[in-house]
Amino acid sequence: EILETLAKENGVSDVLDFVGQKDKDQIVPFYQDADVFILPSSKEGMPNVVLEAMACGLPIVMTPCQGSDELIRNNGFVCDTSHFGEKLKELAFDDTQRRVMGMASISRVRDEFTWDRTTEKYIKLMKGILS
Repeated sequence: EILETLAKENGVSDVLDFVGQKDKDQIVPFYQDADVFILPSSKEGMPNVVLEAMACGLPIVMTPCQGSDELIRNNGFVCDTSHFGEKLKELAFDDTQRRVMGMASISRVRDEFTWDRTTEKYIKLMKGILS
């Protein structure tokens, strides 16, 4: 309700939809309909929600938190929320940059965050610990 009120007060309620919480099997269409994924969080590990958005080809705008350095490389921006507006404006007016970053998101997920790759990293970590 607070966000809906803010949207009305700022004259943007006609371009926003508040759809509420969704189950995992319902979220992919929301990613596919989006142009950018935004995560204004101060405390995260490596957020699965960002990986999901990347797999759906979205550029990412997120705050610095654990995992952001691993996730964001040429596929979005890591910045304080005070800079979100300028980054979103930049992406809104540059279709090419948005597409290139979206493709970079897909590539990062495909190349770095598959189950096989993740398993390899855990095995290497465990071997290092047990050696």
